[in-house]
Amino acid sequence: MEGGEFKKCCDCREAAAEQVKRRGEILISVVVPVYNAVRTLEYTVGSILSPSFFDSCELILVDDGSTDGSGEICDRFSLVDERISVIHKVNGGVSSARNAGINAAAGHYVTFVDADDILPKACLSDWISTISAEETADIYIGGYRLLSGSVVAEAPAQNRLYSRGELSEFIDDNLSDDGSYLRPVWGKLFRKSFLDESALVFDGALSYGEDMLFLFRCLICCRSVMTVSRCVYVYRSGMSGGLSSDLSSDRHLMRIMLLLGSYSETIHAMEAAFPQSEKVSLLYHRDLVGRLICRILTVFATRRTGLCTSDNISRLYHYMRADALLNRAGGIFSLRRGQVPNLILYRLSSPRFSASFYKVSAAVCETFRIRPKRY
Repeated sequence: MEGGEFKKCCDCREAAAEQVKRRGEILISVVVPVYNAVRTLEYTVGSILSPSFFDSCELILVDDGSTDGSGEICDRFSLVDERISVIHKVNGGVSSARNAGINAAAGHYVTFVDADDILPKACLSDWISTISAEETADIYIGGYRLLSGSVVAEAPAQNRLYSRGELSEFIDDNLSDDGSYLRPVWGKLFRKSFLDESALVFDGALSYGEDMLFLFRCLICCRSVMTVSRCVYVYRSGMSGGLSSDLSSDRHLMRIMLLLGSYSETIHAMEAAFPQSEKVSLLYHRDLVGRLICRILTVFATRRTGLCTSDNISRLYHYMRADALLNRAGGIFSLRRGQVPNLILYRLSSPRFSASFYKVSAAVCETFRIRPKRY
């Protein structure tokens, strides 16, 4: 290590030591849910154990019933660094793994890292500096870099503390149509006492969209949010080779359908909490209907699947009927152009006819290898 880097590292450690002395306990708990992540886990943990991982931090590895040796890797890390603890549990999904990490966390703040992503070298020291400057926020939200062929960066525009009365403005400033950094749970710090007092946990029944619901429910309950205009996370798209890489699979569709009820309730709670937010007022129409339900209907129209039944379509139409923007005059043109055929079928109000139509459409698409540009 060069002299300048060594001095910088020592200065950072002295600052962290002062934090520990002032607070008396662990400042940040890093929770990593681990399931069959043997290909990426060592790289992920190595990025967390950077020079900015001070004695004021702890790393909690939650082995969610891995069968590929990931649990043994977790144990090896814990043997060489007392700041690392391991929880071994029966497989219950990422939500239950994160909840186990929250329960075990001793830090004043909790942050989450997926087992196939990485933290920038200065991430934790950046968080500590932010906390030192502004300690009143319940949630701190930073930016991220997406590594997927090319590098894409996304971050809040400014460092700003939003009070409870300014949270509608915060949402309108930071929530884009694709959600960006307001959908994932990573790249954020949550005050542990706030989570405990508000009884905020991840929905163990969900394995898709669970982080988005958790964050939205946190926003409903929190007193303040601090945005940080720095990259504090690196998301490596496609590294897990998991669900998110196939948006048309039956497994993915089933997980979306399981999400719809909880998401609908959460959006309505957001509307009640933030009636002045324009983006919250559009969330049901653009996201629940325009993104999730239309994704399912597009799969039904282009791929043969046993999920394309009149009962399932009837359930989707139930949520669509609650969308005021969709059901007004001209509503079938209110979403992206490729969804107009799906919305015309919805307006015909016959789930049985829609199911029959989709089965014919899917057969034609598969025969001629026609796939949509996006789901």
